[in-house]
Amino acid sequence: MNLIDSILARGTIDNGDSLNGSTLTDMAPLSGATTDTATTFDQAYVYRNYAYRFIEPGDHVVLFDADETDKNRLVDDATGNITANILTMSTAYTNAYPSTVYPADGTTQYYVGASTLGAQIIGQDAEGNTVNGYSVTKDGVAEFNIVYPSDVNSIHSGCLGENDLRSFPYGSAEVFVIASAGEHATTIDNSACFSSISPWSLAAIPTSLGTSGGEIEFNLQDGGDGVSLPFTEIKSKVVLSGTITVSVDFYDSNDVLTGLSSGRTYANGTAKVLVSVTNPGASGDEARITFYTNDPAGSTLEYTITTP
Repeated sequence: MNLIDSILARGTIDNGDSLNGSTLTDMAPLSGATTDTATTFDQAYVYRNYAYRFIEPGDHVVLFDADETDKNRLVDDATGNITANILTMSTAYTNAYPSTVYPADGTTQYYVGASTLGAQIIGQDAEGNTVNGYSVTKDGVAEFNIVYPSDVNSIHSGCLGENDLRSFPYGSAEVFVIASAGEHATTIDNSACFSSISPWSLAAIPTSLGTSGGEIEFNLQDGGDGVSLPFTEIKSKVVLSGTITVSVDFYDSNDVLTGLSSGRTYANGTAKVLVSVTNPGASGDEARITFYTNDPAGSTLEYTITTP
């Protein structure tokens, strides 16, 4: 079993492309970004741990809509194995692509990825002992855990898409779990991510507001070790009673108001919002403001502004 958390390049097998023998040829590979950004295999990269990481021998090339025996290969370590449009694998493909079974219509997709953040696959051997990288079936079922760093620099990797500004190109942080049973059964799952622990905790200063409104600073943490949660959405809901008028406006990471009533935490898990009371209304009028996240079990914050 293997895991990759960073996509360096991707593409589809179209007319003029091929996977044949040990060679992948793509005349128009794309970067790992969410947007379709052109690249070449010898220039494709991700930025992780304050360094540029290019395609290297041993990186995984995974296929979707392909024969089970061909879904996972490793980039070979021979000289010249990585050129602008060609990658050479350490093991030949069983089938050729495109073919009559897998036509050149873009359905056969490939991803070139690597593990860059220190995650591991932990399984169990036949005696129930903890082992790295594999798990032995019991009654046809194999159990394993994905173990990954739990800190502000890695939490939620693969969960945020292009909103994860720690991982460049934006959108290149995807988690793929690769599981094989022998040579003829391979599963690739790209639905995993470095999840946080629920319930999340949302704290803020100040804890109350008057009719003059003001700024609120948030701190969002998970329910495990209190890890700060970066680039995670905080939403607001305003319920008014009477003629009082209140608006909520989130700041971006550059401390500029966005004009939006929802926003994302910054890289350190904090966020800031401006609550403006543009019309205090009459005595007894009330505005109830609720801040909440996508974690249904997480804490919410409620502010009530009452006109004296």
